[in-house]
Formats: sequence, structure tokens, C-alpha cells
Amino acid sequence: MSTTPDATPLDGPLAAARAAGRPALVGYLPAGYPTVGSSLSALRALSRHVDVIELGIPRVEMFTSGLHRTAHQRALEAGATVGIALRLVRHLTAGIDVPVLVNTHWRPIARHGVATFAAALGASGAAGVVLPEVHPTGPAGSRWRLAAARHRLATAFVAGADQLAAAARASTGCVYVPGLLTPTARNIDALTLTRRRGQVQRWAPAGMPIVVGRGITNPAQAAALATPGNGIAIGSALIQAAESATDPSSAIEHIDLCARRFAHALTRPARIGGAAA
Repeated sequence: MSTTPDATPLDGPLAAARAAGRPALVGYLPAGYPTVGSSLSALRALSRHVDVIELGIPRVEMFTSGLHRTAHQRALEAGATVGIALRLVRHLTAGIDVPVLVNTHWRPIARHGVATFAAALGASGAAGVVLPEVHPTGPAGSRWRLAAARHRLATAFVAGADQLAAAARASTGCVYVPGLLTPTARNIDALTLTRRRGQVQRWAPAGMPIVVGRGITNPAQAAALATPGNGIAIGSALIQAAESATDPSSAIEHIDLCARRFAHALTRPARIGGAAA
């Protein structure tokens, strides 16, 4: 087992969830969704019900179809960029006490330069990143971890089947385990997922939360998969809720209601003005 990692901005909120005997709730939306103009309001609504916000840098190449591709395509067509994503983080973190993780592919990091991107992320107030396509111990992962440490950024790698131990040992703040265990899977295999989460837990630093995401579609499923002290990430359900709305204003209301239902299922009290209700 690894030693305890350096403190990151995620540690306090995740420790609070653990102390309360419940899982942390992570809510995911792409930057610029439902529209660039309404994105900040949607994220603020989401922040009332979650412990961590996960903000996606818009891209479509990682999604062959489905809700995520639709949402990312809408954001890109509306003009969402890396710069807009960072501005959203700055505005968001200035007004709430919920940490923001930025989910990004490697291309923006490589284009800006590892050191420059990490510095910009730190200056924005972001808590860290989720790197779904980067191998933790490869050249890119190693370079990123060094830069992230300089700015006290958490780095959550994704524990795919071929990098369970590497992701568990290299992540800081938390480590992600995908609910859908293969790219073609349509349903979560709860037994295999539980086994994989246990493997990651053994390799991870003591007390590090394991966040399960991708494929969780409803509150009952989230509650069944949740374990106290770990985390549940939702994205598809939030996007589906927004897509069922008739306009951006009602899309925010739908996101708020969807997040509220997941939070209730995980016994997460809603925030009003940044304080627990």
C-alpha cells in the first residue's frame, strides 16, 4: 500500500463525506452546456447538491454516440473553448465552496504546454484534473504529475483494466473506476465492478476515495453501488435531464432536480447559499 499523498483541495470535502458516513457525489457537465451563456448557472445549480463538480473540456472524438457526444457537440457548436472552461472555473470557485475538477483530454495540455496548462488551471481555482486517456506511468502522465504537484492540483487517473495498480498508486485526491468496464458495455456489471473497486482500494494510498462513474443512470443504481467514504460520479443522467427540457432556463431546473434526486438517494443535504440546508 502506498503512503498518504500530499494534501489537495479535494481532501476536505471528501473527508467530510467520509466522516458523515456517506459517499461523495460528483456531478459532471461539459463546459458551455446547455449553452455557453447558461453554463455557469447550470453549474451553480449543480453545486447545491454535489461534493465535487467535474467540468469537461468539450470534445467529441472520445464519444462515438450517445448523450455525452450530443452535449459536447452542442457546447462546441456554441463556441465553448478551453479558455471559456477556465473562465467558468474562475467564476464558479469565486462564489461557491465546492471544488472543481477539470476533465480533459491530452490535446489541450500538449498544445498549451504541460507547465503552462497546470499553472493556468491552478490560477483558475480548479482543484485538479481527471485524465481519462493518459496512462499514469507513461511519459505524459509522469510529466503532468510533476507539474500538477507544483500547483497543488489533484490528479485522478482512470483505473481501466490494464492500469488498475498504476492508476491507484499515481492518483492524488481520488481515483476513478469506470462503471462500464469495456467501451462496448451498455450495463454495469455490479459484481465485477465491486471486485475491481476492491483491487484499486488495496493499491491506492490509505483512505483515498474511489469514485465510480460512467454508466450510472438513476438514483437507485447510484445508491446500490455507493460505499461510504468513496464516491459516485453522475453525468449522463444530468445531460439526459437537460435534454428533456424545452429551453436553456428549464434545462437548468431539470439539472437541479436530477442532482437533488441523486443527492437524496445518497443522503446528501442540499446547500442553500453555500451552506447545508
